[in-house]
Amino acid sequence: MDLGAWQKRSTDLVRLRRLAAGWVTGSAIMGGTLTLVALTAAKAYGLTEDTVVEAAIVDKLEDEPNVEAQPEPEKEAPKPKKAAAAALVEPVKVDDKLVEKTPVHSDNPNGGDDPYELIGNAGTAGPEPEKPKIAEAPKIIEKPKAVIPQKSNEPVRLTEDDTPPRSIVMTPPQYPADAKAAGIEGTVVVDYVVTDKGEVTEVKAVKGPPELFAVCVTAVKAWKFMPALTKDGKAIAAHRRARFPFRIKT
Repeated sequence: MDLGAWQKRSTDLVRLRRLAAGWVTGSAIMGGTLTLVALTAAKAYGLTEDTVVEAAIVDKLEDEPNVEAQPEPEKEAPKPKKAAAAALVEPVKVDDKLVEKTPVHSDNPNGGDDPYELIGNAGTAGPEPEKPKIAEAPKIIEKPKAVIPQKSNEPVRLTEDDTPPRSIVMTPPQYPADAKAAGIEGTVVVDYVVTDKGEVTEVKAVKGPPELFAVCVTAVKAWKFMPALTKDGKAIAAHRRARFPFRIKT
């Protein structure tokens, strides 16, 4: 390989022409831009060749404005000097010997020679003033509430503290054949009272098919109970209720 070939340089005419054309074009654009900016600034600030600024020459100086003379501030009055402290005077010596003087009798008819005597007798010196009477509010007398004595055999509604009646005999009613054949169904509700002796009274059907009332009332009247008891163990009469459902089995 020939090393001398690397040292030879060939001239590229096309490249030179492009560079020259670019330089000329750039110079023209830059010159036009600067010229446009200069013209625009001259018009904006009014700096043209025809503008002339005249300066007037003054022959003499203008008179200074008259300034009124201000009065001088008044001087503060001198503060009065403090009076000199009075000269100290030596205290006069007092005789320390006690001299007993003759007592002076009091002119008070209620007191004696002792000036403190009236202080101890201040409570008994004169009649005591009457205290104002305070009107007392009328007393409200509450009338005692009338207590209606409860009869021992009167039925009551049982509470949680009472013991309900215990059944001895409770035979259920039979389904009447004619009502069953007629397809009558329903639940009969019967109210009754268990007395303090365990007997059943005041039996009454209150709800259900009327065709089934008679058999239910008859059955309840035949029931037997141990009477209900209060928390103190006392036998009482009590209201009770029974339900009898009647259904036809198929």
